[in-house]
Parts: sequence; structure tokens; C-alpha cells
Amino acid sequence: MRDIRVATVQFQHRPGDKSYNLARVRDFVTDAAQSRVEIIAFPEMCLTGYWHVRNLSREEVEALAEPIPDGESTQELLRLSREHGMTTGRDSSSAGTTADCTTPTSSPCPTGAGPATASCTFS
Repeated sequence: MRDIRVATVQFQHRPGDKSYNLARVRDFVTDAAQSRVEIIAFPEMCLTGYWHVRNLSREEVEALAEPIPDGESTQELLRLSREHGMTTGRDSSSAGTTADCTTPTSSPCPTGAGPATASCTFS
């Protein structure tokens, strides 16, 4: 058995600004990689924002949503995972799934889904 370095992140998102929020995630992943973190977890809806969503119309919520694993944000998380050899996790309940993680294809998913898994589900 070996020790695994894990990080959790809490940050102030910008409501509806996925580009800004993804840039913040990118910064946290880069910083964590310098500390040899292997798994990093982000809060629910960290890419879209949370509190403002209850005031959005269905169309506005759908405009924020992305498919998993093919959406632009998940693909960027996969790229970051591969680049830094780190599993990244975020709650994606707003996109219709419980949660997802992205993991480099050479590393096993924390749920045991196997080393070739690029996206996996955990609860």
C-alpha cells in the first residue's frame, strides 16, 4: 500500500462564466501538480456556478449544460489530467449525472474502473 496525495478545492466562482471558472480550475490543478497531488476534487457546479441557477429559465440552464464526456469542459479536464498525471473530480449533478472524474488513461480511476478509463462515475 502507498500513500496518495489528495487535494480538495473551494473557490469563489463567477455565476455562468465557465471560461473564468475553468481558468481557476486550471490554476488549481497546475499548483497541485507542483505539490505532486494525484487526485483533486472540486465543488459541485464549480464550472457553471451554483446559487444563480435557481433563477434561470430552463433554456438558460440548458445553455450552461454540456454532455459528459464529450463536452468542452470535460475534455479540458481530461487534457489537464493527462498533462499533469492527476485525476480530477467534480460534481456534475446539473448536467444530469451524479458525478464524474477524469483520469489520465495510464492511471486507474479511483473507483476501480480500470486503467484505460478516461471518464468514470463515482458517488
